[in-house]
Amino acid sequence: IILAIISAFRVRTNVVRKRNIILKQSNEFKEMLIDVITHDIKNPAGVISSMAELMTEKQPDSEEIQLISHASENLLDTIKNATTLVQVTLERDISKKEIDLHIIIQDIVKEIASVFEKAGMHLENNITESLIVKANPIIREVFNNYINNALKYATKGNRVIIDHQQDADTITIRVKDYGTTIPESERKRIFDRKIQLTNEIRNGRGLGLAIVSRIAKAHNAEIGVKPNKPTGNIFYIKIPIG
Repeated sequence: IILAIISAFRVRTNVVRKRNIILKQSNEFKEMLIDVITHDIKNPAGVISSMAELMTEKQPDSEEIQLISHASENLLDTIKNATTLVQVTLERDISKKEIDLHIIIQDIVKEIASVFEKAGMHLENNITESLIVKANPIIREVFNNYINNALKYATKGNRVIIDHQQDADTITIRVKDYGTTIPESERKRIFDRKIQLTNEIRNGRGLGLAIVSRIAKAHNAEIGVKPNKPTGNIFYIKIPIG
């Protein structure tokens, strides 16, 4: 019996060891793949940015060219952040520095304002003061995701409001929409990977919000969604200031 137990233990140990090796190789492959992709995308993105800069010099008053220039800069920043996103996905520590959430959100709103206007929706940013936290620039993806989801899934509400609440230790950013309220039973599940909800709130939220969840965890932040009144949702993230 003892020999059988020892044999079974050895077999299980070998299985676990092999699984760990496969997992390590998989993670290394993910990092290598991201490096290859970002390298290949960076070149054409750099060309777009350079051309936008030249066009801005020739037509400095063109809002369209300014938007292209601003978007190309954000694209380059996103490419730079891709490696950080892998670290977040693998639940590894990431570097942090003091950043102003007000500036980040203001940039996102400026970039997407015309899209909201074309969709017949009003985007209202009520954050007007500096909000300094210690975070990684990847935190931008949280707000980008929340705002874009409101644009996609809350068009019937015709309105999205961004505001904040601050106390001694945390800053909470809220993105409020007036679309279809997410059922209580789905509010936690929506942040799980590949979860798809029904009706108007299905498809696409799951993967994006799963990434939001990982980014929040890397910042010791709290995320969630609450019902808005009279209808809609409030997506929030509560970030430690220090």
